[in-house]
Amino acid sequence: MDFGWDDNARFCHLRSIVLRQAIADGRVLDALLGQLDVPGKSATSLKALPTDAKFRAIEQQIDHLRRAPTSLWHDAKPAEVLAAEIFRADLPFKLVRDGYFQGVARESDLLPPVATWLRGRKRVPYAEVPLGPNHADLLGYRSDWWETHFVAVELKNMLAELTRALDQATTYAAYAHQVYLACTPALAAAYLWRHANGKAVTRWDSQAFDRKLKTAGVGLLLVEGQVVFEVRSPRSNDPAASKIDEVKRVVAGATPLTA
Repeated sequence: MDFGWDDNARFCHLRSIVLRQAIADGRVLDALLGQLDVPGKSATSLKALPTDAKFRAIEQQIDHLRRAPTSLWHDAKPAEVLAAEIFRADLPFKLVRDGYFQGVARESDLLPPVATWLRGRKRVPYAEVPLGPNHADLLGYRSDWWETHFVAVELKNMLAELTRALDQATTYAAYAHQVYLACTPALAAAYLWRHANGKAVTRWDSQAFDRKLKTAGVGLLLVEGQVVFEVRSPRSNDPAASKIDEVKRVVAGATPLTA
């Protein structure tokens, strides 16, 4: 079975290289045996199998699920099934959500790495900048003699707040040239599972989150520890001169974030 082990690929928003690390963990394989209802004489006998045999059994079950017309995983990529099922498997939260999928305890934990990412793109970062009726969590500002450019970033760590965050982000298009949502792979994976559990949904849709962001014209930054990956580019906006001047006045009276 071809799992598509491309280091640049993501499955359920988990990087391929991290997914490979996960399935090398015996605890993960044992949990997948149960999560995927891998057939066998007993759970105990399955867990007693050598590692290679466990993975072959998991691989065979994934193939069966992908072929079953009524399965959520019908025609899904094998690696997508692996990553998504690991996310909801009966494993310690710190191993999966906080570990492989890089969840964070607080939204504010996302701010330092994203501010560093903005600096790396020659943007001066400011926090809590008012843009119309809302406040952008971060604003990256660059002003040259030939151009002024604003990048607004909304940080989110709670699935319940995601819809509101995207609503806010769409309003930033009138003030910022680019708008991003920054979150962890854990939140992005949780969105896919929420979508999969929706009414009348019968197939796993790996593009559901990307499609939502595309509709809003919002880019996606996935934060993994102190590293930020731009996995979706935003739409380019053309704010009116009056809006640009409005934001420049706000920034002039604000203090930039320091490294």
